[in-house]
Amino acid sequence: ICAELADGQSETIYSEHKWDAVCCEKQLQAYHQIAKQSSGNARLVFIGRTLKQRNVASAIKLQPEGKPLDGCYLWEDVFTVLDAVAEKGEIFCQFKEFMKIQGLSPGEPLSPVGLISLVEEPKARLGIERAIDRLSEMDWSVVPSRYCGNPKTSYSQWGCAHLVFATKDWRPTVTLGFLLDTHDHRVSFTCPTKGIDLVLRIAAPPAALQAEGMQPVMAELQRRLPRLRAAAGSALLVGDAGNGNPWSLLIVQKCLADVIESAQAETESDQHEAIYRVLHGWLTILFADGLLDPALLVAGLDG
Repeated sequence: ICAELADGQSETIYSEHKWDAVCCEKQLQAYHQIAKQSSGNARLVFIGRTLKQRNVASAIKLQPEGKPLDGCYLWEDVFTVLDAVAEKGEIFCQFKEFMKIQGLSPGEPLSPVGLISLVEEPKARLGIERAIDRLSEMDWSVVPSRYCGNPKTSYSQWGCAHLVFATKDWRPTVTLGFLLDTHDHRVSFTCPTKGIDLVLRIAAPPAALQAEGMQPVMAELQRRLPRLRAAAGSALLVGDAGNGNPWSLLIVQKCLADVIESAQAETESDQHEAIYRVLHGWLTILFADGLLDPALLVAGLDG
């Protein structure tokens, strides 16, 4: 893009675009060399669809200077800028509509009404799926490495839309996301009048949870319960009243509407960040001190 700025200066922008392909450092290093050969002021920017693409591009150091790119953006950032342009021609509007259809624009934020009546509110269901997709791109390194790699995503499994951090034979498995239906998990919503909950669950086979070696695990979890309950609406251990699923070693819940309201999250992006902070906070309470997972391993939950 060759542009003349309002102050009369000229600028050339080299922009690398990605949709589903990975961000390629080799490409960007090559474009940097091309940009250096341009006359005048030249900039190199990256535009991607996912947070992972953007984060990879942001970490690149252009050689030999060792400097970052001049800008790394999401397509939805581009859409927001274009949407603010006052004069919109026909081709301009067609491009914006194309971006909407292809999921390259910001989504609608989750609404209180939609959270109460997900079955009758298709936009809310789509919003939950978009939230799971975005959460899957975020940093979950607080989860011990044996659970990780890339978490699996599910939009409808056991009444949840969630990320699944699995080990072999579910010994154990950590899931986190949205509790849409309480039938399988056999718990109650924390505030039924406001709709669905955020949920984090550590699950394992019932027989393993009844083994004698579980006492150190239960002690570690009991030690964490006051902080979990202060941060969430509910935190129940296996055998507790209100936790009716024998696979649920621990289940933590908080009303999603309350999370969004307390964070004053008005845009979809703000909502995703607020949801991430809550779920990551729960994981930090559980795993950051490095004591819970060794206890699980000693207890035979060593998948």
